[in-house]
Amino acid sequence: NQGDSFAAGIDTKTGETRWRMERPTGANWSSPVVLPAGGKRGESVLLQSHDGLTAVEPMTGEVLWRYETQCSGIPSSLMSDGWLLVPSNGITALKLSDESNSPELAWDENRLRPGSPSPVAHDGKVYVLASGVLKCGDLESGDVLWQLRLAGQHWATPVIAGEHLYAINADGTAHVVKLGEKGELAATNEFGQGVMGTPAIVGDAMFVRTKGQLWKIASP
Repeated sequence: NQGDSFAAGIDTKTGETRWRMERPTGANWSSPVVLPAGGKRGESVLLQSHDGLTAVEPMTGEVLWRYETQCSGIPSSLMSDGWLLVPSNGITALKLSDESNSPELAWDENRLRPGSPSPVAHDGKVYVLASGVLKCGDLESGDVLWQLRLAGQHWATPVIAGEHLYAINADGTAHVVKLGEKGELAATNEFGQGVMGTPAIVGDAMFVRTKGQLWKIASP
């Protein structure tokens, strides 16, 4: 937040604070990201701020590495198939090595800059949503493959189920996008209430929180 900015590790069994770390002040809505172990690299937790990235050991808070880049303060980074996708002045793609804790820059593409929603990845592609435009990029190269106009302002991060992406705008309009070589708007549905939070997919159901209700969407 803009006041007492810190990160802390909490013991899930006892509620005890195991460690606490001062963080850069300033508005920051991004969430921590768990980076899985691989090779000689142990599991870590990624903290994001306007000043860059900090990876810490989850049990002790020990700083394992830092990466200086201008990160966004709202959308969160994403770990997918060995790629660390960082919202910045676009998307900065880092590769984590099994032999080292330090990441390496793979590509940086300013045309993939996300808005408030965090990036999502699926089947070798990365998707970002900003100013009502959904863009698809190649995960290996960062090349922009296609873009599709969606109505309204979006705060919720899109979710993907099967071959469809679901993006719900702040007015409660749900866009169903069929993924492929080009994005195709397959359907739109109205919740009739505002949506700010990201939907959750559990099994074969999707849960959506609107301003006044919680919806479960599933096949009968």
